[in-house]
Amino acid sequence: MSDTNQHTHPHAVQIGPAVLALYDEVNDLLVNVGKVDDLVLSKTVETAELTEFINGVETEVLSRPIAERYTLKGIFRETLNPNTQRLFIKNCQTPEVTACGIDSITERIQVYRGYQKILKHNNGFYGTGALPAAAAVAGSTFGVGGTIAAGTYVFVVVPMYGGVEGEYEESAGVATVLGDNIALTITPPVEGCTPDSYRIYVYDTALLETRVDADLIHETSELNVWFSSWVRGAAYPGDATGSFTVATTAGVDFTVEVDYTIDETHAMLCVVDDGDIDDGEWVDVTYSFYRNPKINMSIGPSDRVPRNVHPVIYTFKDDDSETPVGRGLEMHLYNVIANSGWDWELSKMEFNTGFNFEWKVLSDPRRLRHGDVYTYHRQFSTYGFMDWAALTEFTNQENCSEPAP
Repeated sequence: MSDTNQHTHPHAVQIGPAVLALYDEVNDLLVNVGKVDDLVLSKTVETAELTEFINGVETEVLSRPIAERYTLKGIFRETLNPNTQRLFIKNCQTPEVTACGIDSITERIQVYRGYQKILKHNNGFYGTGALPAAAAVAGSTFGVGGTIAAGTYVFVVVPMYGGVEGEYEESAGVATVLGDNIALTITPPVEGCTPDSYRIYVYDTALLETRVDADLIHETSELNVWFSSWVRGAAYPGDATGSFTVATTAGVDFTVEVDYTIDETHAMLCVVDDGDIDDGEWVDVTYSFYRNPKINMSIGPSDRVPRNVHPVIYTFKDDDSETPVGRGLEMHLYNVIANSGWDWELSKMEFNTGFNFEWKVLSDPRRLRHGDVYTYHRQFSTYGFMDWAALTEFTNQENCSEPAP
């Protein structure tokens, strides 16, 4: 870099708020990690000075840059909702969609009027509705030799998620004569989630029974089961209406909108002033959340975020939720030492907390550069990091009137 470049290009770029992603070069995956703020990419130039003695006084007469050091600083503000994150796969690969898992937990917290409480698994929070039902249940008779009595049987299948029952799905009536065997086929939930197991209840419409009369006959994780006999056990507990409850430590439920409110966007619980929850009371909150690999994530082949990472920074000049969309910027830092002084336990970060980080940005010996900067919504352009003017020029330009196709 020439001396002219040293004076023309800034030594720090205030990127501001952005979305930070980490690129897994081993598996060619790009994972959006979360939102960052106060993001600054800075450059420090070290110089060497030549001195001469003039009239007996040591005087600096020449200075040359001998080293450039880059640093990325910012504050990790918020993890992205794993239910709405997107996984970008480069090089025209086909993404694999794996079944999600839903778990349930009871969290004991102390609540106060006027203060919101955000649940631990807020970035995987399922919501307050009932958990997903099986997509379909079909029964049919086959063979003989069993001990099932003649009747018309309806099978009620309830998926289980971490000990919490989901919505039911029931079969059409299966008419039998004495001795018929019955085959049952369960179609998994359409949401793509895999329940821990399925509880199967049965009732006999020939005896004028309804769903409230159903009894448990089997629990399984299999999708295809058959019966030659059964023993009717625990009674059907009733249709699930929700997966979220707030109760006293003795197990007495409170009433939503009367005693508390829940903001599903951030899994934020608030106490109603005139409700029955006392100020400072400990309550048990039972709720469900997605077991999602993006919560406890791994970049690369290891089981934790490695020391050297490849961050990808996304930022927009204006609000990208409005039309026309402001031009965006994608910045790749190829080789960064991610020593932050905090663990990557992203699922524990609440909405109004943050992690300060300061990372060294190294030159990648494979590419002989620190990274590249791309701009959106026009013909793609790329700039090497030595050309800082590209960023300052981007900051001062007007937005595109409309996104490029």
